[in-house]
Amino acid sequence: MEEVPLVAVVVVAHNDDTSILSAAERVVSGSSYPNLTVIGINNGSEKGDSTVKVSDKVELVRTGLNEGFASACNIGARKAFAKGAKFVLLLNDDATPARGCIETMVESLREEPNVGLLCSAVASDGSDLVESAGDRYNAWLGLTLHSAKGRRLRDIARTRPRVDFAPAVALMARAERLLELGLLDTRYFMYLEDLDLSIRMKRAGYSLSCLTESYVSHASSSTSKQYPGLKEYYMMRNRFVLCLLLKRRFQLVTVALSTPWVLLFRVLRKFPNPDPDELKGLCYGVVDGMRLTYGPSSREAYSP
Repeated sequence: MEEVPLVAVVVVAHNDDTSILSAAERVVSGSSYPNLTVIGINNGSEKGDSTVKVSDKVELVRTGLNEGFASACNIGARKAFAKGAKFVLLLNDDATPARGCIETMVESLREEPNVGLLCSAVASDGSDLVESAGDRYNAWLGLTLHSAKGRRLRDIARTRPRVDFAPAVALMARAERLLELGLLDTRYFMYLEDLDLSIRMKRAGYSLSCLTESYVSHASSSTSKQYPGLKEYYMMRNRFVLCLLLKRRFQLVTVALSTPWVLLFRVLRKFPNPDPDELKGLCYGVVDGMRLTYGPSSREAYSP
């Protein structure tokens, strides 16, 4: 009988056991994959540092300290390696894999050994509208764009859209590839660490792919919504950090030159009712990005 490799699903949330356990229940009850474990990481839990075995398939790790999304994912990945997992799936706590999604992802990776990262198509919760089918990246502007956004799932089924980076909403990798690359870079703290990983994976000679045969449903109730301007701050700041950490010095110049136009576009997109907190996050992100600061922000508003 062919071996059924262990898949470890890593779910991260900030100080929220409930969302992690809810996500774990949806994964376990909604998947028929026979060799599955869920590792929930409560990042920055006020209950302190502890590990709880919730069930035979679910483990909850409370870090007691928030060192960022990338760090939490790495804790989960190392737990997965210790369990002997062959594949690691990073899954948002507000995402739900469709039935058969995990099985299809494993099958796809086993059939295509040169694929380093495989993301799933993402649909808006309760609809068949695509949020993303892999993402595009313009390195000269430092901008990301969701592929196939707004299309119907049936219209992209079994296509292979271009993938410049695989977003961590639902991102599967071989454990050996993650070990080879050294996991996620914690210096981003949050946002664009998946882009950094994708670029390093491609530099190592592996390809990226998006699974369009199945999908995950995404509710978009992210932690960042609890902290106005948080996402805007790190997304804007880390455009600069990415160029710095990947030694793309010339692109650092073009990203800086394009920033006024990027800011103008973001403001016009919210016109005539721009959110003051989002605007503040964007502006502070530019300032700290130009200073080439990384890690957790020293600004209290952006340190959840």
